[in-house]
Amino acid sequence: MTDKAIEVRPLVKRFGVFTAVDGVTFDVERGAIFGFLGANGAGKSTTIRMLCGLLDPTSGTATVGGHDIRREPERVKRAIGYMSQRFSLYDDLTVAENIRFFGGAYGLSARDVGARLPWVLEMAGLVGRERSLTRTLSAGWKQRLALGCAVLHEPGIVFLDEPTGGVDPASRRRFWELINGLSDRGMTVFVTTHYLDEAEYCNDIRLIHAGRIVAGGSPRELKTAVIGHPILEVAADRTVEAMEILQKEPWVVDTSIFGTAFHVGVADVAEGRRLVRERLERAGIAVTRVERIVPSLEDVFIHKIEEGRPAGRGRGGHDPRIPVPFAGRRPQGAPPDRAGRPVAGLHGLPAGLHAPDVRLRPQLRRQAHPPGRRRPGRQPGQPRPRRQVPHDRVFRPQGRPAGDRGRRRAHGPGGGPGRPGRPAGLRRGPPGRAEPLGPGPRRRLERHERLHGRRLHRGHPPGHSQRITMEALARRGAATVALPVTAEVRVWYNPELRSRNFMVPGVLGLILMIMTISLASMGIVREKEAGTMEQLIVTPIRPYQLIVGKLLPFVLIGLVEASFVTAVADFWFAVPVRGSFPVLLAVCLAFMFNTLGYGLFISTISESQQQAMFTTVFFVMPMILLGGFVFPVENMPPFFQAVSRLVPTRYFFVSIRGIMLRGAGWPELWDQVAWLAGLGTVILGLSIARFKKKLD
Repeated sequence: MTDKAIEVRPLVKRFGVFTAVDGVTFDVERGAIFGFLGANGAGKSTTIRMLCGLLDPTSGTATVGGHDIRREPERVKRAIGYMSQRFSLYDDLTVAENIRFFGGAYGLSARDVGARLPWVLEMAGLVGRERSLTRTLSAGWKQRLALGCAVLHEPGIVFLDEPTGGVDPASRRRFWELINGLSDRGMTVFVTTHYLDEAEYCNDIRLIHAGRIVAGGSPRELKTAVIGHPILEVAADRTVEAMEILQKEPWVVDTSIFGTAFHVGVADVAEGRRLVRERLERAGIAVTRVERIVPSLEDVFIHKIEEGRPAGRGRGGHDPRIPVPFAGRRPQGAPPDRAGRPVAGLHGLPAGLHAPDVRLRPQLRRQAHPPGRRRPGRQPGQPRPRRQVPHDRVFRPQGRPAGDRGRRRAHGPGGGPGRPGRPAGLRRGPPGRAEPLGPGPRRRLERHERLHGRRLHRGHPPGHSQRITMEALARRGAATVALPVTAEVRVWYNPELRSRNFMVPGVLGLILMIMTISLASMGIVREKEAGTMEQLIVTPIRPYQLIVGKLLPFVLIGLVEASFVTAVADFWFAVPVRGSFPVLLAVCLAFMFNTLGYGLFISTISESQQQAMFTTVFFVMPMILLGGFVFPVENMPPFFQAVSRLVPTRYFFVSIRGIMLRGAGWPELWDQVAWLAGLGTVILGLSIARFKKKLD
């Protein structure tokens, strides 16, 4: 076995055009405390997330515990412990429950967790707090608990991503004592931090800036070998003003402020002391102390940053990892710099451009027609054209349809199918001939109407067509005859035409849809916000296990909710389930297969619970309107009827009404359930693929 716990060869990670990590290379000895130091945004967390298997590197290779992070990510996860930079345990669980939960996530049996629980509590100083809710702990106690959960399975390597952020100095010191104790047990500790004083606890250090390693070695080596000039610590009355004065002197190498004093790099100690005192006293600033010191790690870090800064860029210059288009171009109107030249900001825009400098000229919308003129299309007194309603599906007329003009002549002003008006005569031409339906179309039609629970008759109200025909024949002097066509109402069920029989089954789908989509999306986003999702991904749990574990409770809640709603529908609204209750639950399960897929997808495009809630409303409203909850799908325009075929609520509403009102079974529901299963497979499959991509 190699002595290297971690081996990294030029590792690169790009996010689009931004290079977060640019070819880092280093080795970590077994049992060492390795410090990865840098400012915020330097690339520390990105590097550690690649080594833990949370991110795929753009290029380069790395081995952790002898396992390649690309080819063996699952073995890497079993060999490491991970603690993220923010607290990522469950606040609503007790201390002992969190330890048991993450012990199971790392693959430990209940017996092993019980045996190691006392050691973790003692190591983290949590003895006596086993039953305390995690939310009641202070920040320092929470960090100790997170460390205990990360090392519960006794890994060989522990990754700590800025573990002491946001805790008091006493808690930081106590935490580093725990880290030293883990190193004494033979664990390799890889810790990232931006507190340079904490690097004194490390055996080996790498300084990273702008995605690149700028220095490395032990703390002593960095202090003695990196900076080749003496460092003077100066204490004066006006610290900031004194440092700004010395910065302009040619004999000063660099300066940096440290508390109430500041450090000055010079070429010679004796000459530097004299020049510092003379220059500050000439400026009227009293000097308290000027003495040589051993460079600190902060001096080393600042020196390496200044040494690697591109020429022409001062402090606070542009990050070299961000490409700047139009480099060197000075836009017109940019504010001048000290030399009188315009300063270009990011992407070539003027750096000093403010909102008052930007004036937008409003563009008026041209009117569709000149004012004072009537909109073309309809003359005064002319009735508004009405949409043509399809003919009755039982009888298909053979003759040519009358069109708007003939319909107005037949029904009078304002008349039309379903809108009785005064008959004004019949359209000339051969009379329509009734075509009886065959047994196949009749069976399909009757089955369709049984599922929907509506009257078979469509178009004119009962007897209206017969009445206007008889009146028109009487005006023409024709004898009263018995017509060969008789319009009659066929009611399959719901003879009282109660609206609750139509609405109550739809409410079941409405509740299931809103509840499952919102709970799934907001629940997963909440875990992403809290950091628990990231903590679970680092464990050996596979992505499909994680998805099933997150969605299965919502399935059980949905089935309980469906049972409750059907019970209320029976006892309160007198709308019993006429069909099989297991069939109803099976249809609900197929429907939740779709809604949970939508919830999972929403969680991948939402960054907060509030965003997930509004996105859920955006998805739910079209599904309600296009599914047939408010009005039948058959009465929609053809375009929306075609779109509704991709909406799972359409098939669920048809199925659930058929089961509850008519007693429909599998022979009549199999195609609806097949559509639900097919749509659910597509939706859930795409959502899982996107969820896994977001995890990567």
